[in-house]
Amino acid sequence: MLVGGRMKNLPGPRDIAEARLCIPITNAIPQAPTVIGAALLNKPFESMWPYDLRNVGELIGTTVVPKYPELAEARYYRIDITRAVKRIAAGDAFYGLALQTVPDRGVDDGWTTRIDITQDKPIYIELDVYRK
Repeated sequence: MLVGGRMKNLPGPRDIAEARLCIPITNAIPQAPTVIGAALLNKPFESMWPYDLRNVGELIGTTVVPKYPELAEARYYRIDITRAVKRIAAGDAFYGLALQTVPDRGVDDGWTTRIDITQDKPIYIELDVYRK
């Protein structure tokens, strides 16, 4: 899944204590936990148009979603993306993020995993800053 948005008016990189990408998930497979990761995009994307996956950068953070059946309400999971947000605050370009499941036999026991992200709740970034 590609996620767009703007990262403007960020505090300076040294003022950022922590940044977490918050993702509302409603479903994962009941057989095994799922590792999900976020990666920065190297080029902009347009909604509803094909995107060349060669423009997806390396993973900037991951988290584990436990195994569970479909839930009635979305539950937020957080991925630490502090280093990437500090680079963006320092002047690196931001074109968006890619969310993906990450195969990890140490976690998913070899199962093919997936997650469902709801459109009813927003994906957002929590930002903690040092107080001056």
